[in-house]
Amino acid sequence: TLMFDASAAPDGTVAYLSKSYGMWQVFVDDTVLTNTPTLKRDLSWAPDGLSLAYAEISASSTSAERQNPDSWSVVRLLRSGDAIVVGHGIEPHALMGPETAVLTSRGIVSLTLYDEPRLLIASTVPVHATPFAVSPGGIRIAWINPGDHSLQVFERTPANTYEPILLKPGFSASSLLFAPDGQSLLASRTVGDGTVLVYVALPDGRETLTEALPTYATLSYWQTK
Repeated sequence: TLMFDASAAPDGTVAYLSKSYGMWQVFVDDTVLTNTPTLKRDLSWAPDGLSLAYAEISASSTSAERQNPDSWSVVRLLRSGDAIVVGHGIEPHALMGPETAVLTSRGIVSLTLYDEPRLLIASTVPVHATPFAVSPGGIRIAWINPGDHSLQVFERTPANTYEPILLKPGFSASSLLFAPDGQSLLASRTVGDGTVLVYVALPDGRETLTEALPTYATLSYWQTK
């Protein structure tokens, strides 16, 4: 049995993906919400703790299809176990209400059940995968731009568009994670066989090395005590 992609709800409830005997499960604590053969990835809680989002693709899909973010279906899953496909992409971040931010070949897109996908942040080159994070409630979005590999942070405006507040050229990161208040960013950076964690203050972009780990690591969720 493999377990990965842990995500914590606001009340501390932890969900994670598991694979066992060819079946993929979504666990909330010790309860299985779904158990299907479709490959799953990128589990995340909605800020209200009422639903989860993840990406899935057929187990019979080709390697090329799995590398194409547009081939993956995005699913919103309620705690009751009811699930609905809302669109296509990878690395879904469930926002407030029905909105889900995802990574597609065009850039970062907003999905809802009844509306057409809305392009939030466009890429100048086709996107396959890149670190990207959304602050709680979707106020801020950060990603490593696939075109120039800069760290870019955007903030939502009253008009519901996203405007840049930070640009850091040549920023290396394997994963990104916002603090719960959205006022800072944590990045994991692979160095040799290990990982360093870098704290980035917002909006000035000041970096502080916080920890070095002797193994490869990615960021899943931020837990405060």
